[in-house]
Amino acid sequence: MDEVGGYHLGAELGKGGMGIVYRAVPADGGSPVALKVLPAALCDDYSRARFSREAARASAIRHPNVVRVLDFGETAERGLFLAMELLDGEDLETRLFDGPLEPVEIVRIGCAAAAGLHAVHEAGLVHRDVKPGNVFLCRNGEVKVLDFGLAVALPSMGETRMTKEQRVVGTPGYMSIEQARGTRDEDARTDVWGLGATLYHAAVGQPPFRGGSTLAQLVRVVTDEPDPIPPTVPRWLSTVLMRCLQKEKGARWQSMTELAGALVRGFEQTSRATPVPFPRPELVTLGDEVRIVSVLFAENVADAAAFSVAVRAERGVASPLLGERAVGVFGGQAWQGDEAERAVRAGLAVRAAGMASRIGVATGRAVRARAGDVTGEVVLVAQTVASAEGLGADGETRKRIVGGFTVEGGRVLSRREGARVIGVRGPGGADVPLYDRGPEIADLRATLRKVVERSQAAGVLLTGPPGIGKSRLRHAFELALEAMPEAILVLEARGEAHRKLKGWHAVANGLRLRAELPEGTPPEVVQDRLLSICPTRENAEFIGEILGAQFPDSPHLETARSDPGIMRNQVVIALGDLFEDLTVNRPVVLILEDAHWADRPSIETIAILHRRLERRRILFLAVGRSDLPAPLEDFRRIELGGLSREATEELVRSILGSGDPLVSSQVDLIHDRSGGNPHFAQELAMALREGQTDLPASVEAVIQARLDALPRAGKDLLRRASVLGRRFWAEALLAMGETDPGAILARLAHRDLVAVADQPRLSGMTEWRFRHGLVQEVAYESLTEVQRVDLHLVAGQWLAERPDAPAVEIARHFEVAARPEAAGQYWRRAAIDAVRQGDAPLALEASARALAGAAGRDAFHLRELRAGILHFAGRRADEEPELEALAALAETDAQKAAVSWRQARLHRLRGRYVEAARCVAEGLRLAPESVPLLVEDALTRAHSGSPAEGIVAARGAAHAARVAGDSMGLGRAQWALAVCHGVLGDIGSALPLFQEALSLFEDAGDPLARSILGTNLAYCDYLLGRYDEAVRALDETRVLCRASGLRAAEGYALQNLGLALARSGRPEAGLEAEGSAHAIAKEVDEPRLELGCLNYRAAILLEAGQPAAALAALEEALARPERGRGPQALETGTLSVVALVALGLREEARAEARRVIALRDEIGGFEGFESDLFLAAHAAGLDGALSRGLELLHEKAAKISDPELRRSFLERVPAHARLVELAAGRGAS
Repeated sequence: MDEVGGYHLGAELGKGGMGIVYRAVPADGGSPVALKVLPAALCDDYSRARFSREAARASAIRHPNVVRVLDFGETAERGLFLAMELLDGEDLETRLFDGPLEPVEIVRIGCAAAAGLHAVHEAGLVHRDVKPGNVFLCRNGEVKVLDFGLAVALPSMGETRMTKEQRVVGTPGYMSIEQARGTRDEDARTDVWGLGATLYHAAVGQPPFRGGSTLAQLVRVVTDEPDPIPPTVPRWLSTVLMRCLQKEKGARWQSMTELAGALVRGFEQTSRATPVPFPRPELVTLGDEVRIVSVLFAENVADAAAFSVAVRAERGVASPLLGERAVGVFGGQAWQGDEAERAVRAGLAVRAAGMASRIGVATGRAVRARAGDVTGEVVLVAQTVASAEGLGADGETRKRIVGGFTVEGGRVLSRREGARVIGVRGPGGADVPLYDRGPEIADLRATLRKVVERSQAAGVLLTGPPGIGKSRLRHAFELALEAMPEAILVLEARGEAHRKLKGWHAVANGLRLRAELPEGTPPEVVQDRLLSICPTRENAEFIGEILGAQFPDSPHLETARSDPGIMRNQVVIALGDLFEDLTVNRPVVLILEDAHWADRPSIETIAILHRRLERRRILFLAVGRSDLPAPLEDFRRIELGGLSREATEELVRSILGSGDPLVSSQVDLIHDRSGGNPHFAQELAMALREGQTDLPASVEAVIQARLDALPRAGKDLLRRASVLGRRFWAEALLAMGETDPGAILARLAHRDLVAVADQPRLSGMTEWRFRHGLVQEVAYESLTEVQRVDLHLVAGQWLAERPDAPAVEIARHFEVAARPEAAGQYWRRAAIDAVRQGDAPLALEASARALAGAAGRDAFHLRELRAGILHFAGRRADEEPELEALAALAETDAQKAAVSWRQARLHRLRGRYVEAARCVAEGLRLAPESVPLLVEDALTRAHSGSPAEGIVAARGAAHAARVAGDSMGLGRAQWALAVCHGVLGDIGSALPLFQEALSLFEDAGDPLARSILGTNLAYCDYLLGRYDEAVRALDETRVLCRASGLRAAEGYALQNLGLALARSGRPEAGLEAEGSAHAIAKEVDEPRLELGCLNYRAAILLEAGQPAAALAALEEALARPERGRGPQALETGTLSVVALVALGLREEARAEARRVIALRDEIGGFEGFESDLFLAAHAAGLDGALSRGLELLHEKAAKISDPELRRSFLERVPAHARLVELAAGRGAS
């Protein structure tokens, strides 16, 4: 054992720049100590002398809050050593890994550390290295200060000094300004700074100066103020801590006694921050002001109070006029852009209630007097257009409500069901025309004509960088739809950045618009509406899941809610049924705006609908930035480029006015600077209009310049709002520090920065939106890290109080706010919600984040959930490590058995039958009556070459399922039994079992049955010689699997479809199908599927008369390790015999035939190619092959009870008919 200075060294306790700390025992006996050994190479003569002097002083300190120095000295071999009392506990730095501390704990630790440091100062020492790592929290509750005096005594090892080479050792986050400057004038107030910085970290969760390199942090200490303390920390505590961190030592607390006293006094006065009252904005009446408004005029008003209610319902202000007339003013305080729409809605409500005889709406300039009367030309226009039928509207009003209402001549007749106004508003509410996009509009119109004329779906991606004019082009296209001779149903979905993790959000908001069901609509209202528009009740039930209006449990819902794969499949099927129904009577255009922000399930659903509805009149138009998600890769892309110089000039003149002298001189500059980007050019022109002369160099910069030009209150509001995302709530801004958001938002709306949102997402809240995503992005980027943390925390707390706020949004806020425990709680809730809705991507994302703080049963449940989703998605490579992690968490026998089943299933699918059998055996040892394990046992035996044993296992699974009353388990057992019979080629037994399994699955509410068993049943048609029927069924199954996202199942459907197509006389189409199946096999990492594709490709090539090419494919199959000795090995061997015979290699064929027939007898039979084997063996000269083949064929046929199917089996399958014919010719029959 090593010895240093009379101490025997034990285990290493820690290691750092100052040396190594060991647990040590005095050589002469005694209690263990902590022995710090400082290598001789680090110590010069000056350092050794100073070390000895200060260590001697430290050893004289006897204080309960200071670690005791017991001994010190030097050895020639090991250098300096220091023996200290051995402590049991953890340092504050370790404790802070769990997050900030409560104020009461900060005061306790701070006062104890201050008392210890006061004792150090009384001994004539300055610690100089106070930080969380040097404050120790003992298990018995004591607090000890560590390592005082050593940092200066050993400059090359210190963490608060620069070396002679000007190198800083350690982390400078707790250095005082005098230490950062290296002035060597440290005193007790230096430690006040250090303890203040330590307690700051304890309160905030981060040190006061952070980020960047060591040198950058030192510069921050010298030049910057500490990062602001968030409002969640009590104000009294913030005041105490910030005084510790004053640059001037004289402005700090002058001693540890002062600091401790301040902590105690502050805590005694109040231990919690006093909530700041945030007054709600009061209604502001209009004063004398000339402005653009929309005016609702009414004559012969029977009930002025009712008229006022109708106007206020649309956020307008009602004013009476003489002569039983009244007006409603919209936009009197601030222009928000939708004033004409709101005025028309109010007018239609007045008309419906019979409140007035003549009603009209006009938009233009008016004077709103202080007394409340509205005068001016626009009022006269409204009076002029007022109509006794419908609602009169002037031209400006009609232009602003296009798409949302039914208009006939100058009258508005009604609001259009499910439609929305599609106008684009520019500065101050004025329209900004579309420039230079004629070819793109023509392209879209031509595409739609083809969709309508040919009844063939189309998908188009309209892409380009931010601001290039995608939304304006989409708007122009929608206007063009109005002129189509046939009525077009336009549905608009929208992606939102802050809702990207919420599954089906984009599709759901499109459905809400179609059904006029804004978020916050009572669930019972949503359910009734869904039942009225969906083809079936089952469709309505599953669409209700993604709209947050859950129907009562039904067998289908109960099954789906426990399995995200089933739920996702059911939702996609329901959406497909609904959209298919919508296309029956008229063409449909589904627009996905801001597709780059759309959630993954919505993107995937649209891609699936595009394929499923390929023979329907529907156009899918996805509008977004160039980096759109991969699932839309089948869509045709239209990429928008920049405007021409002429178009840029037109745009600039529309903003500045044709007569503005700035136009001619600035157009070239604006065009060059914007690169033809319309939004950038518009922003630059608006900057000129507002008096800015130095034009920024990027669209982000020009937006920043606009924000900088705002009054401080407006800019700060936008920065706060940006934390909430593209859409935000005025009430949330109150909680985030705004005192009067309503008035400021109105002014920002006038500048076209924000607008009131349609469809509020939270019940009873006032929701707004940023008009352009770039404004929100730039505003958010202007926040410091600390500001983001603070604001996200408040946002998360505010949303957590709203019962209808999505858990995923709350979790995201708490995660950014560095509150891992709260974030984990809501991520877990988000994962559960995602499973309920079948949103696999969100369930994976949320569960991964929730796992960070989960343990025990919660962690196991989350891992199991993830494993199931990955299996459903066919992500085998990701599923395997997930199962390893799941196994490590399994504690009970039930959990271990569940893991064994999942591992066995994965091994089987990857062709690793020995490993699969081992996992099954281990699982059955723990749970001998487990239906999933018994089913897996049967399938593993069937695929590995023991189908007869598999039949026994499957019957055991069926018995266990019946005893347990498990109908889903019974369906799985009957399916496994059918697979085993099918492997033996016993189609007569397999077919009714597959049909029974399908019925059990569907009764239990599992839609996956139609996808998986559809392939099994269609393959039975193939084996019976019903090739055309098999092609139709497999094609339908392929589409259904793709619609369900079942990539592996789609691959198996394509694999069998290829063979059926070839037997139907279409070998080229068959080879194409096998190629697609092979690609899927590689994508999902399914070796069994890949091997099957190679075998079936060879079979098709043999039928096409290409034996050499077939043999090449078989050689690749023979090299596959997962081929083993099971049914697929029989297929490969049989096809090899056929190919060798076709190539005239009879001797080789005869030898291979003997080997394959022996393997066939060992297994007990096989499906598909058995007769081909005996025909080829006969052709190769193998005695008895013909009679043996005929005997086996008749055995199989005898088990087919239906005479027609039996006849088809014998006569329509070419190999069967040939075998019977040859045998008859030789008298073998």
